[in-house]
Amino acid sequence: MANERDEIWNFRAILGQGTVFDISYQLTSPKLVLPFLYMALGAPVMFAGLILPIVEIANLVSQMVAAPFLVGPMLRKWYMSLGIVVTASGLTIIAIAAYSAQPEWLVFFFLFAAAIIGISQGVSTLAFQDLIGRVLPQHRRSNLLFTQAALAAVFTILIAVGSQHYNEHPDSISEHLELLWAAIALSFFAAIITSLIRETPQAADAAARPRKQGSADARGHLLKGYMMQLTAALRIEWFRRFLIARTLFLSIEMAMPFYALHAAVYHGIHKGSLGTFVIGSSLGIIAGGMVWKRVARISTPAVMASASVVACAAGGLSIAAYLVPDLRLVWLHGCVFLLVAMANEGTRNARKLYIVAFTTNADRPYYIALSNVFVGVLGTVVSFGFGVLAHLQHVVWPIWLIVGINLVACVYARRLSEHRPTVPA
Repeated sequence: MANERDEIWNFRAILGQGTVFDISYQLTSPKLVLPFLYMALGAPVMFAGLILPIVEIANLVSQMVAAPFLVGPMLRKWYMSLGIVVTASGLTIIAIAAYSAQPEWLVFFFLFAAAIIGISQGVSTLAFQDLIGRVLPQHRRSNLLFTQAALAAVFTILIAVGSQHYNEHPDSISEHLELLWAAIALSFFAAIITSLIRETPQAADAAARPRKQGSADARGHLLKGYMMQLTAALRIEWFRRFLIARTLFLSIEMAMPFYALHAAVYHGIHKGSLGTFVIGSSLGIIAGGMVWKRVARISTPAVMASASVVACAAGGLSIAAYLVPDLRLVWLHGCVFLLVAMANEGTRNARKLYIVAFTTNADRPYYIALSNVFVGVLGTVVSFGFGVLAHLQHVVWPIWLIVGINLVACVYARRLSEHRPTVPA
């Protein structure tokens, strides 16, 4: 672990880059903003549900490939920077296409950009999670994750409000694209801040590096070692339970696109609606940062269980809006996104803290990649199935199922172990 001076420096540097990049992410979320923008531009609705699954598939594939190469020292921050720059490039493709591309061509541009964004975010996220486990102690990690999310949410609200009330826009699309370009600029700034992190070599890294024989031989050893790690991980009880919990929490982590589609049915053409939903989700992140940070000091499984209850409340509001036409208001759907974002903030950071605490520096990239790959594949299948159900019936039907799974997840989260096993994996 780095010395105290380096820990403070790294905490501030990671907090800065994480806050700036989180602002960019919230303004261009593939769970909320990109599907909403896709439909607002008039692209074929039947492909709207593919954006998030493509991001997830590309994300998990890139993590599978990148995990064995993160064992070398002094590389993680550069993987993070590269991933952030490539993410900004994918967003730029969407922004340029929105000005002139025909609606049928928008399908190609959005899905192609989604693949690029997924690949880059997979690499940067894996590097980030491994990095904070190496350069920051436990008490700084939880403060970092929840604090940067709350700060980013505050600035996101200020940007969205400023765009709505202080800039003139001829139509809603111009307003949406202004937020998109702001997010692209912030992404490049976050990549610059990332380079300031002080990553020091560690003995464990040197031992983990393969010897330089032939390049093909080295890659073979890496892949063989990777598969051995994956096989061994599935034999561990706490990790199997963690995978089951993460599967159930797909009802929170992958639910927002269906809430976005539900809101778009009633408010897709209303000017300022997307900004209101972004503000609502940002307020949810702020609330989550204040609440979950305190709960996490007691128990991370308690954060997951409590987040499920909050997610159920969001589903209840959406179902109520479907059943009672008088409740189909922009501000009420904004409250839905507030609750969904708050719940997602709790489960997203709690499972990061959980797996970081239960793994060692040597195996952490493999465990993170394995859990993300397993849940990503399953989540893609579930998301596609829910999309088909929404197309054949109504978008409220997946929300009914999501609420039911949330209840099961709440009960199961209490079965997760509170403490790391005494015998290392």
